[in-house]
Amino acid sequence: MPIPVTKQSVAPKRLLLRHVVRDQIRDAIMDGTLKPGETLQDEALQEWLGTSRTPIRDALNELARVGLIEMEPNRYTRVAMLPSDSEALEALAVLGVIYGGAAAIAIPVLTTAQARELDKLLSQAIAGVEDADADRIRENVLTAYGKLVEHSKNTLLIKLSRETIDGLAYKIRVARLVQILDSESTVRFLKELSAAIGERDGLRGRRATDELFQLPNSRPGEEALAR
Repeated sequence: MPIPVTKQSVAPKRLLLRHVVRDQIRDAIMDGTLKPGETLQDEALQEWLGTSRTPIRDALNELARVGLIEMEPNRYTRVAMLPSDSEALEALAVLGVIYGGAAAIAIPVLTTAQARELDKLLSQAIAGVEDADADRIRENVLTAYGKLVEHSKNTLLIKLSRETIDGLAYKIRVARLVQILDSESTVRFLKELSAAIGERDGLRGRRATDELFQLPNSRPGEEALAR
């Protein structure tokens, strides 16, 4: 593997060393520095991260569990391959289930500052859709929903998100989804989510999320709950 240009010497932190290493490798995968299918060599990772083999192997094992790394003993350790279109759409739906719950819980209790921050992120996402800028869409939509998860203050939801979101988000090839999904509808759903945030309407925010992530929008009893 070609090691990144900038060495990432691991400074002492209160976090466990393997977690620091894990986050640095994860970030390199998510931002494309480490490419899908790229073989990961212990020696190159040690040189890049400036640490020993043990925390690196521990970190790789954690990343394998969430789906960012593929490992075959005595054969290879590599960045996960990109999924098919159908797998990407399945991952999109699962993300929608998690994020829809976050929207329903968090939106009614958002502070003014939190709502303003989310509105800015969604505005950037809308601009990304209009410009067909996949990276801008991905960054701002995932960041916005990550904030909603945090603002939910639901410890189980936050834990579930931390354990699953990276692997699911990696499977979503936004550049391909931009081609598959209707940009006009996507903009409309993002604006609907922004309006729901402005009104602190959690149910409306969940519905907008269902639409955005291609989930069925109607649930039994939902209309009764809305009244």
